[in-house]
Amino acid sequence: MVSKAEMLKAITKDKLVSTAKKKKVEVAKSWPKEKIADALSYDNLRKLYKEVTAKKPVKKKTTSAKRAVKKVVKKKTVKKPGFLYFHPLSILNF
Repeated sequence: MVSKAEMLKAITKDKLVSTAKKKKVEVAKSWPKEKIADALSYDNLRKLYKEVTAKKPVKKKTTSAKRAVKKVVKKKTVKKPGFLYFHPLSILNF
């Protein structure tokens, strides 16, 4: 069984105040945690502690992770010299 002091460490002050207002117990936000907890019943504190410490269900991802797209780089075309230069029967190839 968890002690009251341990429960108060886990429970936030805002949670205590909101629970007290739901149970129609008059408390002020300026009060320390211990004083607000004294105004509430032990069952209410246990319920709050259980909510805070409960494991949250893990959501599965519905979509797959986006993969990085590689950037396509265009090859630079080199300007080729004229027709006669590469022609096998050209005079300039000798």
